[in-house]
Amino acid sequence: FGELAAAAAAGDGPTEPADVVELATSCFELQAALVVEGATPAEAMPAKIEAMRAHFARVVRWGVPQASIKGEGSFESMMTAIGGIWAGMITTHVKNESFSKGEGDTVVVKQVYTNHLGSDNGAVNGSEGETHLETTLGFDEEGKIVSWMQQYDGTALAARPTAASDGDAATEESAETAEAAAPEAAVEA
Repeated sequence: FGELAAAAAAGDGPTEPADVVELATSCFELQAALVVEGATPAEAMPAKIEAMRAHFARVVRWGVPQASIKGEGSFESMMTAIGGIWAGMITTHVKNESFSKGEGDTVVVKQVYTNHLGSDNGAVNGSEGETHLETTLGFDEEGKIVSWMQQYDGTALAARPTAASDGDAATEESAETAEAAAPEAAVEA
C-alpha cells in the first residue's frame, strides 16, 4: 500500500490544478447522500451514482489497508471492491468533517460514519457506533480523481456485536428497502 500512498501524495496534475478541495467536497456530498440509509430514494440512485462517477478518471487506483484491498480499474470496480467492507452495515449518518489540501494535487477527506449492524429486519439494537474514515484523493490535470486511499478505525467495527436474532432488530425493513440498499453497498467507501 506504500506505493499507493506515495502516488496519492505525489498527485498527477499541475502545480495549480482546478480547485481540488471543491471537487472533493462535491463528490463526498454525493457519496454521503448515497450511503445513508433512506437518504436517497431508489429511483434517484442511478442519477446520483452517475453524478459521483463523473468525478473519477476512467482508471482509478485504490487501497484500503485495514481491509487488505487494493486495485486499479474503473469507478464501478473500485466501489464494488470497497463496498464489500460495509456489507451487513446500515449507515444512518455521515458527517463530512473536513477537506484539506494535501501535497501536490491531493485532498484529505475526514468523515465520521454512524452505522449499525444490519439484520433482515433492520438495525440491530446496541450495535450503533461511529467509524472515523480518512480518504486521500489524488487528482489528474483535468480535475478527475485518479487515486483513492482510505483508512478507518477497524477496532470500532470489531468491537460491535457480531450476531443477533431477528428479534434484536431495532427497525423493520421491507423487501423494497432491501432491494434499494443494494446499490448503496457499491457506493459506500
